[in-house]
Amino acid sequence: MDQAINLSGMGQEDARRYILAHITDLNVLKGKIKEKEAELDNWKSRSALADERGLLELKSGAEAQASLIAEELAKLQAEAAALQSDIDTMKSQLSVLGARERRIDPDQLLAELQMVTGEMENPGKADVEKDLKAVEADQALAALKASLGMAEPQDKQE
Repeated sequence: MDQAINLSGMGQEDARRYILAHITDLNVLKGKIKEKEAELDNWKSRSALADERGLLELKSGAEAQASLIAEELAKLQAEAAALQSDIDTMKSQLSVLGARERRIDPDQLLAELQMVTGEMENPGKADVEKDLKAVEADQALAALKASLGMAEPQDKQE
């Protein structure tokens, strides 16, 4: 399988479909492996039967077939392991793709917030409003202190 799998050029949905195609291939491969395992077991049992009956020529033929099938099975298992490794690699890249698509553009967010607060139309309004609220809060605090008898001398106030 391809050792340099890179999904960075794909969108998340395209990458999911690509991974799904590989998973489908892996499942087909697993089916072939099961068939080969059954075939191998069949030839091994034939070899054992020929051995029981003392048919050495049939036994060696059955063992030769079992050996060929074992080689094919080993190739299929290696291919399945490589494909599974590729799928695991792609799945880990998929989470990175998702994070990249969810990334927030700070400039766009700032612009949206400024539009919502009306700061885009009148940029100085927010600063003036903030200063006026601070003065109002100071005035309310001074009135509260005066009502509690904790009034500060006038020369300390601005």
